[in-house]
Amino acid sequence: MTQPSAPIAHADPNAGVAARVAAFIVALCVLVGGAVFSLGTVLFAPLGMAVATYIWRRRGRALPIVGHWLAAVTSVSALLVILAAVGAGLVPKSTWEQFGHTMDSASVVAQRQAVSRGIARATPSDTAKATSRFPRATSLTATTITMSFGAAFVIIVFGVIFGSVGWAAGMLFGFAVKGRWPGAISSSA
Repeated sequence: MTQPSAPIAHADPNAGVAARVAAFIVALCVLVGGAVFSLGTVLFAPLGMAVATYIWRRRGRALPIVGHWLAAVTSVSALLVILAAVGAGLVPKSTWEQFGHTMDSASVVAQRQAVSRGIARATPSDTAKATSRFPRATSLTATTITMSFGAAFVIIVFGVIFGSVGWAAGMLFGFAVKGRWPGAISSSA
């Protein structure tokens, strides 16, 4: 693996034609298969890798293999954030209000069930104490924070999965084009 501060070394292609053609075919299969399952977001991973490599080359450095992976995951995650924001913005306001009503209804039903289970053996004062401990409704702030953490978790998980698939395809494409793995420097340099 190259050091981030290592200068770019010239490396001649080491792989034969058969290996490079095989790498291209496998990369194409991985990219097309990943695009089907990720709804096309995998296609942005090699693009992010190419942009990061270009930036590092302009600085006179070689982007390490881990840097390629980080660029792939970051570009896919950024795309997922943009898609989530656009999707949330396109949802009608009535949908968010219906979601809030559903959350409120579910919490009220859960409170009633919890209280009704204890009625047979509890005195009325105990029942009143138990019902007073439950919140009356879920606050909008708590719901928003919970949904935000859930969305962030989903974006991180799918960003890593889809970015890694795109990274694998991008590395295979790089191998097919250059005859060596992107970010690797030949031992003869």
